[in-house]
Amino acid sequence: MAGIGKHRQIPSLVGTPNQSFRGMQTSQRGPVQVFTHSEEVLEDSDTYSLRAKNWPVPVKVQEELVTPGNVLSSGLIGLHGSGWVVFVTQKRAYLWRQSLDQGPSGVSHQLSLSPTALQWNSSLIDIHSAFPHTPSSTQVLAVSPEGIASFWKNILHESPDFSLKLELSSDTVHSVRKLQGSDGYVLLTASGSLLLINTSVSQPLITVIPVGHQSHAFSGFGKRLSSLFFGGGTKGLTNSSVKMVTWNVSEQSYDILFVLTSAHLQCWKVYSSLEMDQMMLLDFDVLSMIKADFQDLKWVNSHLRKMWLLDMQATCEGLMILFGASMDSSVVLYGIAVLPLYMESPPYSCTSIIQLSLTNEHQDDTEPVLLDVSMEGSHSSPQLSVYTGNLIIPIHCSHLSNVNNAQKISFPEPNLILGSGIFEGDVLFFTKQHGVISLSAFPPTPSASPPKKIKSTYVTSGQTLQQLLTASTGGVPTDGMETETEQLQQAFLLYLGNNMAEAVDLCSQLFPVSSFAGGVNTAGDVCSIRLSEMILNDVPASDPRWNKTDTLGSYSLIILNQLQDKQKAHRKLIQFLIDMELLNLLTCVTLRGSVLLTRNVLCENSEKIAASIALRENQNKDVEEAAKIVVQKRSPLSQIRPGLTTQDVFYSQVSLIDEIFPPLIQSCESFSADGDMVGVTRIAFTIKSMLSSAIQYRISHVDLYTSSRPIRRVYHTEFIPWTACEEMLDLLRRLLSSMLDQWATCDDQPISDIDQESFWSVYSDLASILFTGSSDLYDSIKDHKDNEHRVLEVQNSLSKDKDHFILLALNLGRVGLALQLAEEWSHFPTILQVFEEQGDTELLRNYLEVFKDKGFDEFIFHYYIDNKNIKQLIELTNLFPESLSKFLNEYPELQWLHLIATDKYNEASESLRRVSDNEEAFLSRKKTALSLSKLALLAAGGHSSGKTAGELEEINCELQRIEYAEKLPENSLKKIGVKDINDLPPLPPEDVIKLFLEGEDNQLMYTMFALNYLLLAYPESESEERRQLQVLIWSHVLLQTNWSEFNTSGDIMEELQESLMFKLMNECHHNFADVKQLLPAIEDLLSSQLLVDKGLDSSAILIYCVKLCYERVTELQH
Repeated sequence: MAGIGKHRQIPSLVGTPNQSFRGMQTSQRGPVQVFTHSEEVLEDSDTYSLRAKNWPVPVKVQEELVTPGNVLSSGLIGLHGSGWVVFVTQKRAYLWRQSLDQGPSGVSHQLSLSPTALQWNSSLIDIHSAFPHTPSSTQVLAVSPEGIASFWKNILHESPDFSLKLELSSDTVHSVRKLQGSDGYVLLTASGSLLLINTSVSQPLITVIPVGHQSHAFSGFGKRLSSLFFGGGTKGLTNSSVKMVTWNVSEQSYDILFVLTSAHLQCWKVYSSLEMDQMMLLDFDVLSMIKADFQDLKWVNSHLRKMWLLDMQATCEGLMILFGASMDSSVVLYGIAVLPLYMESPPYSCTSIIQLSLTNEHQDDTEPVLLDVSMEGSHSSPQLSVYTGNLIIPIHCSHLSNVNNAQKISFPEPNLILGSGIFEGDVLFFTKQHGVISLSAFPPTPSASPPKKIKSTYVTSGQTLQQLLTASTGGVPTDGMETETEQLQQAFLLYLGNNMAEAVDLCSQLFPVSSFAGGVNTAGDVCSIRLSEMILNDVPASDPRWNKTDTLGSYSLIILNQLQDKQKAHRKLIQFLIDMELLNLLTCVTLRGSVLLTRNVLCENSEKIAASIALRENQNKDVEEAAKIVVQKRSPLSQIRPGLTTQDVFYSQVSLIDEIFPPLIQSCESFSADGDMVGVTRIAFTIKSMLSSAIQYRISHVDLYTSSRPIRRVYHTEFIPWTACEEMLDLLRRLLSSMLDQWATCDDQPISDIDQESFWSVYSDLASILFTGSSDLYDSIKDHKDNEHRVLEVQNSLSKDKDHFILLALNLGRVGLALQLAEEWSHFPTILQVFEEQGDTELLRNYLEVFKDKGFDEFIFHYYIDNKNIKQLIELTNLFPESLSKFLNEYPELQWLHLIATDKYNEASESLRRVSDNEEAFLSRKKTALSLSKLALLAAGGHSSGKTAGELEEINCELQRIEYAEKLPENSLKKIGVKDINDLPPLPPEDVIKLFLEGEDNQLMYTMFALNYLLLAYPESESEERRQLQVLIWSHVLLQTNWSEFNTSGDIMEELQESLMFKLMNECHHNFADVKQLLPAIEDLLSSQLLVDKGLDSSAILIYCVKLCYERVTELQH
């Protein structure tokens, strides 16, 4: 390995590989080369012992190892804890048993492997023995990279007991491990997915668990901004360097499974039954944490360019993560990050960072070599080794501080180390020349050199955390909890001094679990926030200008270091709260007039440090002037200590960093009024940098500040971070409005493309920050059923902001930017306006696909319906035929147009019938709908799908009724307030008939109309409604004759012929085949209420004449 420092080199103990083999014997299963069991010391020192085991190796394996042209690489041989060894080729796996306490087994086993276009390696094969010395109790699971799994319940079987193809899509299998607490295996794929295979049943049960990075709920916390500012959304786990470690917890019914990818660490609890839900315990960005801790180390003296996570092992001292770090100097450093094995929540920092005595040079073509570094170890043993193809560094986990002085063991040829494993507590390696060798590291003797400090002090400007805290005095509220805060501070100091037991005792006494039962503003919550603010507002103890009165000049250049010190101190505070088991007990505090989660407030304080650092990094004359204004408002500038600048004073109060925004925005408005676009952009960029840094911190630490307890639901808290409080949102609105005003007034000014791009890029970022604030607040309260007014208020405010700041940008010609924001924030009015202006149907089609589950299509429908632009809506039918059809079910008056446009005539006819049935305002509309329904039914023709002539007859009948209704007498219409027949509403049949009967002229004609209408309305002669209306009509007819003056002295028939009764019956005889169907029963007629009311029910002449008329009808019918 190029660039390796000085180290010991093991001389070749044999001339050729064959010279080290001492005898042969053949078994029934295959030939095995025999060693004696006397171990051979290869190297012995005070710090390690290296010995050759002299275990037998099958002849076939020997041949493969020495055959010219065979490519040998690490991972071809696997050494299992049960004493079994496996050697894999592309077609076969050779398995043989080794032991320290028994003679050679004399037996090797060959298993045929599934064909693969990729590369087999030993990590794809797992061997498990219930009784290691008994081959019949040995099980093997082999899974090809493409996912063909073969399982041997008994290694003596020629063929596998089952083979099956796993559904991996385009994924590949990376490794397979046996779960110690069950009959199951866990498979890890190259993309980071887990598969569980249960082999205890006749048919293997497979459970697929995708292990993609989970975005835990944190009330939204600016999730949308992740793609805008920070290089895209949450990355999945797809990479080729995933690692998996299993750890069986003693006396528990589950295994702990760690999965390491290029950036994330996940921890799973896998139950032995494999039937219970598997539980993800942790999922966090471990790469960022290691990077942050690594750069704090004193031995890191150049800038970090790139870091790789190379391997992972669970040891008795914790979880070890091997990493490589490429520095600016082109030197690659290697180290180990130590994390606890038991982690209830993501740690804020590593337990320690260990420097390895291993370096390399980073060149573009050497990266594969740089990454070919691995570890071997076990959680039950203190032995750990870091190795490459030809080099090993032995480590004893109980003395990690001495690792940098550890000797390196190298071999004379490359790629000699072909595999590794743990057996009976020893780290084993399989080498080409020596077979199996064991390596044991020893703890250093008392005379050894003093241990090297492996952990950073987390300060860079010379001050310690103890100084930082004991000197803190500013910003502490006086509300009766000073003593508790001081005690919590003392516990923190004990923690920093590694007095863990004392710190735990003090915290337990100070804040027992029961003390948090009060909910809001408990002592633990208030004191935690206060201690956090003490760190934010601490004056730098290492800066002498804060402690002396003489003038020392400006030291403002160290402000950035002081802010970074506070950031590190606050990071340790959070870890302290986690280790003291206080963080998960915190509930709520009152801040800015609202009840907020204490965790959110702690996160807010960390965000303010990040924002302060961003502000300092963007320091310019605008910031200096604004800071001066802020400091002057707090106290007269004359009271500033000599030697300090206004910048020193301003940045010392980090908790008040948001006071910089009003003067900055005021300056921006002044620049806008003067037409200075560069000045406007500069200030807007500064504010954007501050807020985006805060939000970036919030997003990247979402897991840390998310509680597993339902605190928000219990206390109905709102999520109002300082970047989204009402005052900040108003300031952002002012800033965006100022930018729009500036652009609107610069038409005559020449503006470079770069300036324009910068201006609108910042505008877009700030607009998203504004929208994120309201959106996150809405997400946190939308389920508060008891405060619907507040929910609606926030929702309307967000909609108003989007309408204003996106559409205004569009109206100013920034179509691309407006569409970008509209897509990011689902602002449909912008997209529709662009479509209407450009007529780009393809654009609308694309966005319909983007927002297919967000109601964009329904928004379009409502928009065109509300604006009565039905033509445009129907023209877009082909874009969303199914959703439009479903939507228009609620709008039958429009649905038929869509159905006609899609050639669905039968459905259109039915829709028009519904329109007609629902029409209550105008009879003319009802007639039009029926007429169109008839046309649609006729257009269906032979494709009528069961439509019958009876349906056409029904439509015709109803149209005839409407035609009769349109003949109502004018005097009757006036009585109901209808001046024009076109204004006549649809009326029930009884009302139409009564209006006909009230006609003053030509009573015979209108009565005939009434009878015709009756027959159309009630074709069934037996219906009760028809019987009652018949009685009504004929009773009304009888009342038209003055029966009291009827001449009975002459010819009664001649007198009767002049009555309306006789004339109507005669007219019916000429127009209807069966007059009787029009007549009510004579008993019903003579007892009608109208005749009773007039006293005519007992009139002898009326009764006589009615009977006479009925007899005449009977005669005429015959």
